[in-house]
Amino acid sequence: MEATAEQVATALAEIFDPVSVSNVSLVGRGYEAEIFGFELAGEKLVLRLFHHAADDERAAKEFTVQARLHRLGYPVPQVHLTLSSGESELRRPLVVMKWVDGTSLGADFWGGTFERKQAAEDQLYRLMADLHLLRVDDVFGPACDVSLREEVAAMKRLASTSHGLRPVFDWLLEQASHLPEEPACVVHGDFHANNVLRASDSSVVIDWSNCRPGDYRWDVAWIRLLVRADEQEDGGSRALATYERYSGRRPVRLDFFEVLGATKILLEAESDSRAKPAADFVAYLISLIEKRTSISVARDPIGR
Repeated sequence: MEATAEQVATALAEIFDPVSVSNVSLVGRGYEAEIFGFELAGEKLVLRLFHHAADDERAAKEFTVQARLHRLGYPVPQVHLTLSSGESELRRPLVVMKWVDGTSLGADFWGGTFERKQAAEDQLYRLMADLHLLRVDDVFGPACDVSLREEVAAMKRLASTSHGLRPVFDWLLEQASHLPEEPACVVHGDFHANNVLRASDSSVVIDWSNCRPGDYRWDVAWIRLLVRADEQEDGGSRALATYERYSGRRPVRLDFFEVLGATKILLEAESDSRAKPAADFVAYLISLIEKRTSISVARDPIGR
């Protein structure tokens, strides 16, 4: 159930009492949370109100990750507090963070002139490379390596027995057995231009609820899926070269991570109607999976 600005204002007044809360307004609604802006004793802040009580762990992780990244000097909004669904009057988990007075990098990345698009692309891949160069232990602590086979197996268990993508999971499990390994790094999990806000003197990366220790190629392949690199004249090679220049890494076997990412999108769309992508993007993902794996996939694996 969506919250009103009045309900949020009442809850915030109780949280921050006796400090004055004012100008509460809905900024936007996303897949994971509703976003409200408000002022606390004149300071502009943001409330991320997650949609479900079951998102307690997701909210807590987002708060912890952002707090640690901020201390390390990586550009993220500074977080102030988090409450679980049991602690919040709204009965949903929330995170409060500093307001970033900026605009989305996506405006130039997706629809700007060639020069502005190139500049946005350069900034996006530099920020991604900087994230992947951080010490993973500084964000997640020691002993945080994740097995790709375990990750794929967990995704497969979420798929129903009739799911048209189950043969693809078998392909992924087999391929993961002899994939060149990379050291674990900090993976954002949804790195794209709309999750970068440009302020007057800096940029910040937002939406950290999917952040985890993992293989950096997850993020590289993810953005390639979103921009449909296969359909670009250069196959996305210019953008990939930009990432390589900033990171010093040369990603190999991106085909595996593209299939893994495409399968994840389709699987999530099957389990949550809010996550269903546009029909043409579904068709693109299916085509990519078939091209990479030589496995025939049902035209409508998510039951649109």
